[in-house]
Amino acid sequence: MNSRDQQTPNKVSVEGERRITAEFVASEEFERFIKNNVNYYRYQFENFCNTNAGASFVSFRSWNWPAAILGSLWFAYRKMYMRTAQVLWWGTIFPFLIAVYVTKSDIVGYLLYLGVVAYCGIYANGQYLDHIDTKHRVANSPLHFSLIGGTSIWGALITLLIIFILLAIEFASLI
Repeated sequence: MNSRDQQTPNKVSVEGERRITAEFVASEEFERFIKNNVNYYRYQFENFCNTNAGASFVSFRSWNWPAAILGSLWFAYRKMYMRTAQVLWWGTIFPFLIAVYVTKSDIVGYLLYLGVVAYCGIYANGQYLDHIDTKHRVANSPLHFSLIGGTSIWGALITLLIIFILLAIEFASLI
């Protein structure tokens, strides 16, 4: 056996087979990770796991109103900070830069923003399922998994502060 085939006993490799199944979604460990709105996510994810065996989590499409309306705030609340940054860029900063400096038209910025809203609404559950699977694979124990899960009101508040700062910069540049 070479060193590549060996795993440390306390850490699961990030590479490999996904660990989220319909049985896992029904478990208490899943509940401890999700913490808020468990029944909604259990329903969404069980349906996906039962009907799409082997499909990519990221390709999972279902409508999520809170993600569509709140965008980056929803991703931050669910502790998906890289996605938060991506949605802030594509939904706030990039449309502003295009509208002000490239096209000199607000309509392009609004259309880009609406595209991000639609993306968040359609793909947020799949992104969240992929996030759960990744965290589940790197967790050292069920306790560690439950600690890195849940929600973060502080993450959402910090993101809201960043949005206010970005909006202030945008409006100041228009004056």
